[in-house]
Amino acid sequence: MSNSLETSAVALSSQDPHYDLMTAVSQPCATDISEVEGTVAEGEGPYIFQYVRRSFSDSIKGDTPRYRLTVPTADGDRQFLVGKPLIDTLGVTGRATRGFVAWDVAGERFVSLKDAWRPTCEDVHKEGKTLRDMKEQNVRNIPTYVCDGELQHHSTTPTNARMAAPAQADAPKGQTKPKGRKRTRDDTAQAPSQTRSLPQNGKHTARPLRHYRLVIQEVCLSLTEFKTGEQLLSLVRDCIHAHQDAVTKCNVHHRNISAGNVLICPTVVLCPDGKRRVVWKGILTDWEMSEPIEDPEPQPTARQRNRTANGTWQFAAVRLLDKPSAPVTTADELESFFHIVLYNALRYLRSNCSSVSCAMYELFENYDSNGVGYRCSLGRRITIQHGKLVEVCGSSYHFLDDDGLGRHPINCFIHIMLAWFRARYAKLNALDPAMSPTLIEQWTGNIKDNLALLRSVKAGGAKAWQPPSQAEHPDATKLDTHDMILQLLDTLLDRAEWPKDDKLGDLLEQSRLALPHSMDTSWLQAEDADTEDEDSDEERPEPKRRRSRKNAAAQTRESRKAVPVMSEEEEDADQVLVVVPVGLGEDSQPPKFPPPPRTRGRRPTRPFGRNPGGCSRRRT
Repeated sequence: MSNSLETSAVALSSQDPHYDLMTAVSQPCATDISEVEGTVAEGEGPYIFQYVRRSFSDSIKGDTPRYRLTVPTADGDRQFLVGKPLIDTLGVTGRATRGFVAWDVAGERFVSLKDAWRPTCEDVHKEGKTLRDMKEQNVRNIPTYVCDGELQHHSTTPTNARMAAPAQADAPKGQTKPKGRKRTRDDTAQAPSQTRSLPQNGKHTARPLRHYRLVIQEVCLSLTEFKTGEQLLSLVRDCIHAHQDAVTKCNVHHRNISAGNVLICPTVVLCPDGKRRVVWKGILTDWEMSEPIEDPEPQPTARQRNRTANGTWQFAAVRLLDKPSAPVTTADELESFFHIVLYNALRYLRSNCSSVSCAMYELFENYDSNGVGYRCSLGRRITIQHGKLVEVCGSSYHFLDDDGLGRHPINCFIHIMLAWFRARYAKLNALDPAMSPTLIEQWTGNIKDNLALLRSVKAGGAKAWQPPSQAEHPDATKLDTHDMILQLLDTLLDRAEWPKDDKLGDLLEQSRLALPHSMDTSWLQAEDADTEDEDSDEERPEPKRRRSRKNAAAQTRESRKAVPVMSEEEEDADQVLVVVPVGLGEDSQPPKFPPPPRTRGRRPTRPFGRNPGGCSRRRT
């Protein structure tokens, strides 16, 4: 960041007139209307919803600092009053994105203000320009642009890895490099290129960032505020309409379809009966990662060099999780919309899933590793490529209506979409012989047979897989455009009988995680507390001498004999209930997790991958 004094964000004192203005506009007003869908609005507007003023009031509650933010525009600086951010990105990585409910001093209205750090490459357009261009093409259900501007602050940040160590020049012959001396400020000044020495292979690149602010007109609700499954699909349909217009009219892909970017925008519309009512519509936001639709063989550009991922992990397509550098397609973006529906349905709607937390972890949080990087988890891969929801605790699950029966229309949407995904990935995998169904079906437990099968495929022999024809996979191309999924949503929303009370609340928060006694360390602390007084009076034992190899081997053999061997019944008894879902019935069977590893004379090893300590290296 530059060393200049920050002037675009001024803290307000209680004597500042804008401080009192923020207090005044935060008070409830009789003309504010409820955001509940179906509410009749009097007059012609403009309208202020109660939740908007309430959100602004909560952001300045108590002793919360208040600020006056400046957004530089071509017509001059514009001022906005904000308090605590409604959205705040935590952590030391990322672009420090924050979202505020702000008061526009000049426009005298509530707006949304986004404060972030954006890359400053030539091919990366500002989000404000993207919104203006799409509005000119009449793209539906996107935010309304107010103003935007770049500030003078700048930064240089590595994208996905730490910076390389500074290169050291070789010393002349006969001389040695000095050791043990700290590098001083003068050393850095003499060799500025060494302080930013980065590999040129594209993996460790530093990108310049500029401080950027964007103001939009709508102040939206989170997608989690939906009331029924029918409303969830209706909101997603609105955002698919926005995506369709962006693709067909502007030749743009969003590239970051996620649950956080699908928002609810209460809007007052004129109904056929002549009354104005509140209607909830979905709005697709956060277009800062959007890009023009790429060619099959794109040329390297600054935009592509600086992109680090295609979307959010929980909602990205399986193909993009396996190949992050692959160009985004319309089918990939539609798969992200499907993941949004499944994510919110699992988390909030009534179902017979015995463990919501386990199902959501396997579908949206888990991952696999191919030795080079992370890729899609097995659970999500099976769901999409096999066209079937993965089983939880050994049983399948579906969503229930108000009568507790599996007649929920969302089941129809999920299963039809999974059939289309299965056909699509069958066609995609057919192009890669290593992923062909024929190869998987012929895979046996004999190593020699497997090696021979691989050789025949690589050599293009008789067992090599041939891409299927369109007749064999009629559903493979149904996701190449938006027509089929919109037709499916229109049919379900217009003709199906939807339950009215299918949202139970946040089932993920309601789930209790009960660790088994063998994994719970609280009892160790209790025992330490009981024996603390006794140990304090005793003398510390002398340090043990190092054992010789001969004695160590003998003691190891004795320790192995002393370890008791558990029977199968005892092992089953040691498998303790881990996840206890709330409100899903007493007949649901929770999963059984294996007991902790038992060792015979040696310490257990920690496996690779995610662990509570955050370390992925094997420890012995």
